[in-house]
Amino acid sequence: MLLTPLQRRNIVFLVLGFACVVACLALIVGSSPIVILSIGGSAAIAPMSLGCFFLGMSVISCTFTHWCFEEYGWKFGLWCGCLLSAVGSTLGGVGLWLSSSVIVLLSNVILGAGAGISMYLRFASVDVLPQAYASRSVSWTLCGGCLAAFVGLEIATAVTGAFGDGSLTFLGVFVVNFCFAVAQAVFVGLVAFDKNAVVNASEMREKENGDDDAMKIITGEANDDQTGNDTDTTTTTLVALLKRSDFVLPLLVSILSWTIMVQPKSIFRVAMREVGFTDRQSLTVVEFHFLAMFGPGIFTGWFIEKFGTVRSSQVAILNFLLGTAINLSAQANNNSTVPWFLGMIFLGVGWNFGYSGATVWVTKVYAAAPQFKSKIQAANESLSFFFLGILVFSTGYIHNACGAGIDGWRCLSYFILGLIAILICVVLLAVKHEKQILKKANRSSSSISSGKRASSFEDARTADGTIDVTVLPVQSQELEL
Repeated sequence: MLLTPLQRRNIVFLVLGFACVVACLALIVGSSPIVILSIGGSAAIAPMSLGCFFLGMSVISCTFTHWCFEEYGWKFGLWCGCLLSAVGSTLGGVGLWLSSSVIVLLSNVILGAGAGISMYLRFASVDVLPQAYASRSVSWTLCGGCLAAFVGLEIATAVTGAFGDGSLTFLGVFVVNFCFAVAQAVFVGLVAFDKNAVVNASEMREKENGDDDAMKIITGEANDDQTGNDTDTTTTTLVALLKRSDFVLPLLVSILSWTIMVQPKSIFRVAMREVGFTDRQSLTVVEFHFLAMFGPGIFTGWFIEKFGTVRSSQVAILNFLLGTAINLSAQANNNSTVPWFLGMIFLGVGWNFGYSGATVWVTKVYAAAPQFKSKIQAANESLSFFFLGILVFSTGYIHNACGAGIDGWRCLSYFILGLIAILICVVLLAVKHEKQILKKANRSSSSISSGKRASSFEDARTADGTIDVTVLPVQSQELEL
């Protein structure tokens, strides 16, 4: 199925809009710790700026996004995110003017709230394209971050000191962030959203698939003689869906992928400064790190379609291990930035595979109950960024616990190894879960005389022998962890 001109136009503007989101994210995440230091904050407080940012993302996802998108649609909701980003940028500038760390931290909460809404652009991309393009649309949108890997930070660097010295040295960060928020609002306005895309998600998916009978099998609504299943998905509750392993497992992968990547990123510019590197050198590392985060999006969607979300998580683990091992090899008396570059690049690539896989994985939860789509997305975002924010708060203290500098950097890297070990356990549990689904599917298919359902089980097998749960009966998916 080829994309129509309107669909191609929509995805281009969504990619550009998400590039603005990532540019803002790069500016705040890449510069906030240094900004805090520039107004007299300590190295222990510096990573808290990112903790505040991600807590803002968590709060807005929990309290606002799910009903806003349902009531007013994609465009209005995304514009609200742009407005919050503009307000946060203005408040951040005021904080620098007054040399107030508290105001700057508060501005990061608001900026995080704006980013929390804007990150939903990747879900919007799924709704403006046919379902067959679901995995690729997420990856294409994330790939928009490649455009922002260098542009945002380089512009901010160019205006560093343009508004004054001392506490105003980094005022350009917030000025440029404000401009990207305005540009994002323009690109969102140019996307032709279906006004009912969020509210009537189930109808939209049925039309896109062009197969009402297949959708009924997927959602468990077919007649008993077709499915051998007497469960009515209209009785499914949100709490029951949130307890399912297809929500819990990708949520854990998302939390750990973000934390393993963000904790080192929130302190490494401080660590590089402590061992003698310049801010310009650490900024270049940030730029390549962001490129590594979003560059793999060019082929991540294809990889997930071919090998599945669990295999994507396994690739993430491999990259996380390589990146952390390289970070541990960094030396204080070495003028080379190569270990810093390679370590952060591998962490960025690992995040892309882990987060992209988790994003596609969690969409399977509401395939059987589209009426809960926005609430499940909100729960996933809120919980991911809440736990991420809490963990990031500890980064500065972990770093300083071993004396800061290169010793503190290694101490944090050992902590990251512990998180990777937890991620390995989660992925092993996911593999076990897939095997349970396969066994249950085989038992069910052997008792069905109708060829229609039996073929759906066979079609559920992916290239690596795992099962796509979206085409299985509801009971086959609801397995205990």
